[in-house]
Amino acid sequence: ARRMSATLAQETFYCASRLSDGSVLRLAVTENSIWALLLAVLQPAAVVVIVVLILGAILMCACHLTFALVPLTKPIAYIAIILLGVSFSLVPAALWPSVPKLVDGRYLGSGYSVIFWIQNLGLWAFPLIIGKTLQATNPGVSEQIQAGVEGVTYNYTVPMLVFASLGVLAFFLGIWLKRLDTKNHYGLELPNVKK
Repeated sequence: ARRMSATLAQETFYCASRLSDGSVLRLAVTENSIWALLLAVLQPAAVVVIVVLILGAILMCACHLTFALVPLTKPIAYIAIILLGVSFSLVPAALWPSVPKLVDGRYLGSGYSVIFWIQNLGLWAFPLIIGKTLQATNPGVSEQIQAGVEGVTYNYTVPMLVFASLGVLAFFLGIWLKRLDTKNHYGLELPNVKK
């Protein structure tokens, strides 16, 4: 949850320049406590693995497209960030309990370590990708900000579209997992504990 909270705060920072009064940054601080509470309530309710994964991917994509394409107001920003937090809780709630069904018990630790490795690779790579994207789509803005020119901000539309593309990728991953589960009978949508 701490890692997801940090990611949410990072993404909130990316869209902060969209509101002139900086209220999205204040929203990140106050909203994180709200979403942690929502996460605690909603995550145990995530039982149907693949449907939840696909729903989380759709919510993630919709939120980033909102940040990229919709003129932000405070209510839209609140709703989008809360839905983004929910999507960030749904995807891990669907994937982590599935690992024992997909990986042989003797390799379970390795399976979880590969997930951590992929997450850490993403945490390393995406700030670099977003930074390069910002510089490529906002030529000269960095120099103007460093020179102290007032009113100059980055345009975060393309970086938000990059994040939305991850939602599209997760959506297709969910569909692919559904097909694999149907074909190989992994039982991804069945409860882990049988009565």
